[in-house]
Amino acid sequence: MPLPPASEYDEDDDAPGNAPSPRPGPPPHLAELTLTTLTADRFEEFHRAAERGFQEETPPEFLEAELAATEPERFFGFTVGGRWVSTFGSVRRMLTVPGGAAVPMSGVTAVTVHSAYRRRGLLRRSMAHEFELARSRGEIVAALFAAESGIYGRFGYGNAASELYLSGRTDALVLRPEAAAALGDC
Repeated sequence: MPLPPASEYDEDDDAPGNAPSPRPGPPPHLAELTLTTLTADRFEEFHRAAERGFQEETPPEFLEAELAATEPERFFGFTVGGRWVSTFGSVRRMLTVPGGAAVPMSGVTAVTVHSAYRRRGLLRRSMAHEFELARSRGEIVAALFAAESGIYGRFGYGNAASELYLSGRTDALVLRPEAAAALGDC
């Protein structure tokens, strides 16, 4: 079934980014869900779908920098009729473990499911897919910062720390040189 033109999409709940809602087409419970890997040419629409899930908006001038820092093959989601209804990604990281060794880690990020498509197993399927990918990349640990940490315990995630205290003179705190250089003029 072809999708109607973008002008016919109901955008009432799609601020920020004014990304069109994925609702047109078959009702969510009948929709055909397709696991789709991100490609660079679809980065902006994927990014807008993730923004919708987090209820935030990135200034357009930052999109190019975010694309440059993204490995598209590490990002995927489910689409319906070509529109992103869920997003999921990971970044390559190293984790220092007790004893000082560093191990490869999958830094999970951009996890969203559009409200109309929740309770369909998309998060579970995305987690399983990422764990398979992480194993194939040799990443033996997966970690994430969760806005709603209770969701992720069923996948083996747990609290790394319940509190964090930093102290120091604010005029003496600076970013590491490589972090400051990566931010450039931001």
